[in-house]
Amino acid sequence: MPIGPNERLPGPSIPGEKAFVKTTICPLDHRDTGCLTIYGVARDSIKSKILAILNTPGLEVPEQDLLLQAIAWYADKNVDFVDAYNAAWLLARGLTSAYTFDQKHFSRLEGIRVAVPGE
Repeated sequence: MPIGPNERLPGPSIPGEKAFVKTTICPLDHRDTGCLTIYGVARDSIKSKILAILNTPGLEVPEQDLLLQAIAWYADKNVDFVDAYNAAWLLARGLTSAYTFDQKHFSRLEGIRVAVPGE
């Protein structure tokens, strides 16, 4: 059964218990490894499942705000997840310029000015 965008996975079994998730995002690795490419699955479906995990009661996720923004842009702006994550990371630190050869994806993201190295 698919999980809707406002649904949550069951929390820890002991009341008041917390779980911790360590994310391993490699924001500088832009080898388009398809970290969120699941062939035949729509981006909105992937987004709803990731949101269900991130909204799990008692689950502590470092950089949750960055991941929420990145998954929204991934699905809504049709950009690679790593590009969306990098842009969210920049904005969270008050940075607004991205020096990248990937003008196509970064130009879709609000608040980011794209500059191509060497230009």
